[in-house]
Amino acid sequence: MIFATRDTSGIRRCSINVANRGKDFEREFRNSVNAYPGVYCYRITDKVYIGSDHKPHKTESPADFYVFDHRFDRLVVYMVECKATASRTSISFSALAEHQGRDLKSFDDMHDDMRSFVAVNFYDSINLRRFNEMYLIPLARWRYYEENLGRKSVARKTLMDDDDVILCKREGTLYDISGVFGSR
Repeated sequence: MIFATRDTSGIRRCSINVANRGKDFEREFRNSVNAYPGVYCYRITDKVYIGSDHKPHKTESPADFYVFDHRFDRLVVYMVECKATASRTSISFSALAEHQGRDLKSFDDMHDDMRSFVAVNFYDSINLRRFNEMYLIPLARWRYYEENLGRKSVARKTLMDDDDVILCKREGTLYDISGVFGSR
């Protein structure tokens, strides 16, 4: 959601409700994937149940999406966790919860045609049109960075320079994800 205000000089300023940016990014990711014929993006829903204490409890979902790609002679399934950050320079490894990393790894290890990604959206919190990039990072690369960089985060520059990481440029309201689904 975007909020518009006027500052003291009368200039109109817009800002993004950062709390909802993650959900907006998930919607944009789903729409970008579903724009490809033969590819389907399924949202993994959080499960809510009433416990013995008569209060609602939420189970942790393994990731945000399953992506089913059946355009070729075999089915390839991706598990994707989406993360959005207003930082232009890096994303913290702590953005990926421990259970998500564990579930993504288990999924990735199951079969050669099952792959896990962390989708990271770097954006400008004032103007999405000025700066809004998505990187699809294979889980193995995310783990490599986490274990070998000696830092608490991975720099955007590192992602830009890595051939295993896919930069998905924004085209209108969708991201160009042909780097994933356009090649095999």
